[in-house]
Order: sequence, then C-alpha cells, then structure tokens
Amino acid sequence: MAAEQPDPPSLEQVSKDLDALKRSRETRGEEEAKLTPSGDSAKGAVNFLTATAVMSLLGFAVDHFAHTLPWGILIGLLLGVAIGAKLMLDNVAGSK
Repeated sequence: MAAEQPDPPSLEQVSKDLDALKRSRETRGEEEAKLTPSGDSAKGAVNFLTATAVMSLLGFAVDHFAHTLPWGILIGLLLGVAIGAKLMLDNVAGSK
C-alpha cells in the first residue's frame, strides 16, 4: 500500500514564501549592520596598535643606523600614537 502524497504547493505560494524569506533576510541584515560596535572598536584598536608598532619599529631602525639610540624610537612612538589616534577618530567619525 502506497501512502498518499500531499499535493505540492502551487507556484504562487512558493513565490510568496520566497519573497517573504528575502524580505526577512534583508531586514535581518539591516539589523545586524546596526549592531556592530564591537567590530568598530576592534578595528580602531588594531589600527592604533599597528600604527604605534610600525612607527616604533621605524624609529628603532633609524636609531640603529644613525646611532641616535633613544631619540628615533621615542619620536617613532610619539608619531605612532598620534597617527593611531587620528585613525581611531576617523573610524569613529566614519561609523556615525
């Protein structure tokens, strides 16, 4: 004995279901885009740390080749902090 198969949904019903699914995904995507402060914070922190580290390493390289031991790394560190702060502020201004 074969079990009776239910009638498949009509093409119109499938189209309506598909449109409803697309709308729900678009709405969910907009909500998720609004809720990303942790991503913005992480990006700002990475930018700040990267700028500071790169400029400190460049200052260390200048010290190594120019034999000006504390000054290159100090200037590089200060420039790195300044550049990192500017990148963080730009990130905050761009996320609003």
